[in-house]
Amino acid sequence: MVTKSEIEEAIRGKDDFVKIDHLKRMLKNADNIEVKKFILLNLAGTAEQKGLFSEAIKNIVSASEIVITFREKIELFMKESELWIKSGDFNMADKALQKALAISGMQERSILQSRYWEMYRAYAKAYEDTGKARKAVAVYERILSMKQGEKDSLEIKRKLADLYEKVGRIYDASAMRRAL
Repeated sequence: MVTKSEIEEAIRGKDDFVKIDHLKRMLKNADNIEVKKFILLNLAGTAEQKGLFSEAIKNIVSASEIVITFREKIELFMKESELWIKSGDFNMADKALQKALAISGMQERSILQSRYWEMYRAYAKAYEDTGKARKAVAVYERILSMKQGEKDSLEIKRKLADLYEKVGRIYDASAMRRAL
């Protein structure tokens, strides 16, 4: 039987790929749900840091299948949707959100949808700030297709018009400016 402290000790100071290998081997020997969840979340975090989003998503989904409380499931579904957004698969992000909404209460749904929308905005802004204009365009276009207030819609359209010019989509930029 492996404990969390033994796992932490075994992976401390290791290279990310060595960590992943160790964690995968330990997962096979884990017989406790809490330890399995701990390993899966560590695997997901390490994979996410390395940009291996599909691997991270796989581990988050596995963790969501073994957790017991709705609160934990909702948080893992939201993390899954965040990883799908990072990977650029917005339809799968929507599906992960729907899983979270399906098990949440009425009051919680609006909070989750707001968090989801804010995730999109945060990644769009991060892409914009780091000079990844094409990725920012994709995320802002997705945000624009989602329902939000008129004020937010105008702000997104302005950002899109500027980004369209940066990526050489002059026709789209002028069409967006006319729409403003």
